[in-house]
Amino acid sequence: FIEGESRKVGEVFIPQALAEAMKSGTLVLLRASIDTRIERIVEEYKIYDEKTYLQTDSILQSMQKVLGKKKTDQLRKWLRKGEFKNIVHVLLEEYYDPRYQYAMSGNEYSLELSAEDLNIAAEKLIRFQNSIISSRDNSLQTAQSKKLN
Repeated sequence: FIEGESRKVGEVFIPQALAEAMKSGTLVLLRASIDTRIERIVEEYKIYDEKTYLQTDSILQSMQKVLGKKKTDQLRKWLRKGEFKNIVHVLLEEYYDPRYQYAMSGNEYSLELSAEDLNIAAEKLIRFQNSIISSRDNSLQTAQSKKLN
């Protein structure tokens, strides 16, 4: 499994072959509540020292063109106060989610799952993957049998 990304991730480009494989692959959509997503993001992207604080502040400043000065100033104020959940909430709802929704609007998903409980989601993904593999194996066996006859 691989997370859906555009060909460019930050300053790095995904190799063309991998990007094409991602486009032609089986799509699965994982959903989680805004609160769950905020908790996970705050936990994953901890601001633990001066360097990460300054990097985060710089990123927020760079978003001023999109979010506006007032919103950016508020985000930076929350950063200074350590109110990271507020920052993530605004960035998800007003920046990232609209962009992802637009980018994913034409996608057709073979499976949609709740990702509230990651262990349950992982089990369902593995079962889904196994069913795809089994289906492909059966198709190959059928094709080979037809060639022999």
